[in-house]
Amino acid sequence: MVKLKLIKARSYSGLVKATTKQPYVEVEAEKDAQALVATGYFEVCASDAAGADTEQEDSSPDYEALSEMTKAELTRYAEDNGISLDGCKTKADILEAISAANGGSYTMMELQQ
Repeated sequence: MVKLKLIKARSYSGLVKATTKQPYVEVEAEKDAQALVATGYFEVCASDAAGADTEQEDSSPDYEALSEMTKAELTRYAEDNGISLDGCKTKADILEAISAANGGSYTMMELQQ
């Protein structure tokens, strides 16, 4: 089983289906994984050596790590994950857009901590 992550575009539909909200997919055949990576839309994810469940990590970004990034790093992260930054001028705006794209609100995440 090969785990892949959607890295280009907001969605992909073909051999597999992926979106920015659910960018991770698994394929059984190595040749299918290679074909998907060759499209430029996917990258192979590092395997979890311990075999631990990484579903939580996969479903939402690490907001603490994101908040420590520079504005330029956040902009690149958004571009890599197909997140629109239209109207975003500040680092806080970019963090809010990333959070909203992943189904949450950065402000709400702060309040919950």
